[in-house]
Amino acid sequence: MLKVMGITFLLAVGLAIAGCGSSTMPGGNINGNWTGTLANPDGSTFSQFSATFTVGTGNELNISNLTFTIPGPCEFSGAWGAGGSYAPNGTFGMSMEAENVGGPMLNLQGTLRSGKISGTWSASGVVPNCGGNGNFTIQPAVAG
Repeated sequence: MLKVMGITFLLAVGLAIAGCGSSTMPGGNINGNWTGTLANPDGSTFSQFSATFTVGTGNELNISNLTFTIPGPCEFSGAWGAGGSYAPNGTFGMSMEAENVGGPMLNLQGTLRSGKISGTWSASGVVPNCGGNGNFTIQPAVAG
């Protein structure tokens, strides 16, 4: 009986150690180039963007190369800063803020499932017509 328990323990430890070297998360691999569409509640497009995501330390998500491919009513011109989070269970968060004073801010909360991130977004800021909310989808960018 002790021999069976010992073998079971060693197998469990071996599997745990093997899993530690894996970079694949249950929600999927998020590292790479992505394109996102923010939709209004009526289904029309609010905005579209592209960005590069890289998992950092802990749940930190580094976001670079942020570009608005279809600017929305928040006048998405000028420099934008972005940051985010990504948990091993697929939970995704992203904030984008215009670097000018009082600039608009976009917040996204969702989940990565089956290679696609989906969830809800909200916008706020002092720019007229900038408030809003709706659903979003973010998918891996297609090379082309």
